[in-house]
Amino acid sequence: DQPRIDAYLESDGGPKAKQAFFEAYIWKSRVKDGRSSEAIFRLFELLHGLHKLGKVRTVIAFQPVRFKEPPTSAEYNRAMADLVEKNTPKGFRAVVLVGNVHAMRTKVDFGPEPYLPMAGHLPRRNTLSLDISSNGISSAWACRGQGQCGEITFGRKGDEHARGVTLSKKSNERYDGQLFLGTSTTASAPQITTTTLP
Repeated sequence: DQPRIDAYLESDGGPKAKQAFFEAYIWKSRVKDGRSSEAIFRLFELLHGLHKLGKVRTVIAFQPVRFKEPPTSAEYNRAMADLVEKNTPKGFRAVVLVGNVHAMRTKVDFGPEPYLPMAGHLPRRNTLSLDISSNGISSAWACRGQGQCGEITFGRKGDEHARGVTLSKKSNERYDGQLFLGTSTTASAPQITTTTLP
């Protein structure tokens, strides 16, 4: 999808540019996870505007896809980190959006064997990894198991925090801190549903 992302950023952002962008795999894949949501498309629109203002240099798709054999979780996360580092020019800062497991800095044991998530491979002194938290009962669009995607709910009633960042005081935490949204979240459905495909 990188060529289509590049073309959209350089376009005028009009209807024809959007239609061409909607041909990207991210929107047409039959697995409809959060990456193909309406909210992500709105994020791309925002990034398009920031790119035109010179505030955002580029947007990089860094999901690794070039493996000869299906990768282990360890190999996959290492490859993600390599792509982030490779595509961040010296002197520039990258804002990296990933799921909360990929953002962890310490080993996890969610699979057949423990592995280090993506953020744990990035240079410690140059990386700040934040776990995003919403208030109370919230919802999100996510996939579980064999591509079973849809709205999920999480959180606890009364669990509320003011908007802002709180950094951890311990160096061995899974994240460097929390980014509190200060509000609850609602699920964002896919931008293009499977039923609209030819």
